[in-house]
Amino acid sequence: MNRKHLIQFLLLGVLFLLQSCDPQIMDDRRILVKGNIVDSENNPVANIAVRCQTYGLVLGEARSDANGQFQFTSLDAESYNGLNIMVNMKSNDYYYEDGHSYDLTENLAYSAKQYFDNFTNRPAKTYNLGQIKLNDAAQLTVFFNNIPGDNNNVPYKMEYDSAICQIDLNVPNSEDCNYEEYNYYQQLDINTANFQTNIKSQLGSTVIFKYILNNEPEQTISIPLTNTENTYVFEY
Repeated sequence: MNRKHLIQFLLLGVLFLLQSCDPQIMDDRRILVKGNIVDSENNPVANIAVRCQTYGLVLGEARSDANGQFQFTSLDAESYNGLNIMVNMKSNDYYYEDGHSYDLTENLAYSAKQYFDNFTNRPAKTYNLGQIKLNDAAQLTVFFNNIPGDNNNVPYKMEYDSAICQIDLNVPNSEDCNYEEYNYYQQLDINTANFQTNIKSQLGSTVIFKYILNNEPEQTISIPLTNTENTYVFEY
């Protein structure tokens, strides 16, 4: 095989691999998706996007009406692709693309939910999601202030609920808000400049701040998110 034919063969092979990775849409199968969206006080929420997706490919979508209701017919994909129903999430992002999943939400005032069905050979069906409660979103801004003259070493971490909850459609009462965690990562010391970090979570939840000061026993601070915008100052 000469060089020209070898390059053509390799290009065709790469093209075949790329095409084979694309989700396979089932032309003869449809899904009915319906439900109603409310806030934390059970008031209907209008204009919330609901999308049926597989690996970022939108198969069908709708928005909630003035009564929080939505209903639409979606395409389906081969079961090995997995199916996701995204409520209040951006259409161009698959569920777990970055650690701070709050940034994937479309309406920033609310949390979001991602329903998934990864069963193989799943039959065509109706997904009646019932009442979907979206809590208000909340942000915590933590200010880290280095006190002049102190020579402290402080590793720290934060633990908190994600603003996007995950629900397995094949497990009754399944809901996991994807517990996020910063590990013992940042080592604060005398040379660390003052800075701030933002945590995105849900109103009414609690951020757990843990730190170790100069190799002493670990300390824990609970920071409740009682407002949509919250602040905390940590000095060391």
